[in-house]
Amino acid sequence: MTSHYTKTISLFFIFLAVFFISGCSSTIVPAEMLSCPGFETDADAISALNRHRENAIGLKAGGQMLLEYYDNSGKLRKENLGIALRFFPPDKLFFRGNILSQEVVRLGTNTDELWVQFKPAEISSYYWGRRPGADSCLDYQRLSPSNLIEAIGMVNAGDDAKLEKWGGLDVVTFSRGAGKSKKIYIDRCDYLARRIEYLDERGDIEAVTELDDYQLIEENFVPAKIGMIEFQKSTHVELTLSNIKKFEPTGAQLTGKLFKRPEPKGFKNIYKLDEDCQFDSQ
Repeated sequence: MTSHYTKTISLFFIFLAVFFISGCSSTIVPAEMLSCPGFETDADAISALNRHRENAIGLKAGGQMLLEYYDNSGKLRKENLGIALRFFPPDKLFFRGNILSQEVVRLGTNTDELWVQFKPAEISSYYWGRRPGADSCLDYQRLSPSNLIEAIGMVNAGDDAKLEKWGGLDVVTFSRGAGKSKKIYIDRCDYLARRIEYLDERGDIEAVTELDDYQLIEENFVPAKIGMIEFQKSTHVELTLSNIKKFEPTGAQLTGKLFKRPEPKGFKNIYKLDEDCQFDSQ
């Protein structure tokens, strides 16, 4: 990608550092950035985002993940994990993080369910819920399968989306229910998302996803670097995808264990999401 993309994302990380230092959770206004014209209407911006989602392809990748989080006793943990990712649009995800061949974290979705599991003894937690009702319920857990699917190309702008200009970027804002909203910051030159903000009812930022180092896979651009920050649980994730390729699953993979919710065996804490996004202990 051209140099102004690197400049744009670097400025984002500077703003994010200021965000942490100041403790403020409101939107930050950027310095001027190099820019292409972008779009002028809400409808054109929504159409461009939707075309990218509609053109999404199956993906498989390896890579590394830096995971920083606080365990249930309040102790800061930092883990470097090897990862495996399989995705088949629109809604099938398998994601696993290992340390020395031992599984630490797994995320997944299929048409009917989604799940998140953490195996370290300090957390030992398993969350799951039915779809579509639970899709937004896990937005602010340590990792969210729905947010990860969005990050790799499945941003779905609502019909109420509004377009505004922000420095050298287009910004599309839309509702995600219950008075909450989402902002997508888009590079006007390629119309790829560079930042996704998840906002609460007051407009304060609850979580952020940063996207960089887009790579062309077949005819689809995929970010090889993904940063995810969730503020309530003070969780920071940095994903670096490698060996990204098109994924064409077999029938057995589509219907087998790869995209099937695993049983919650051996977990201390098991939670099912109800229709009000409340966690019912199992």
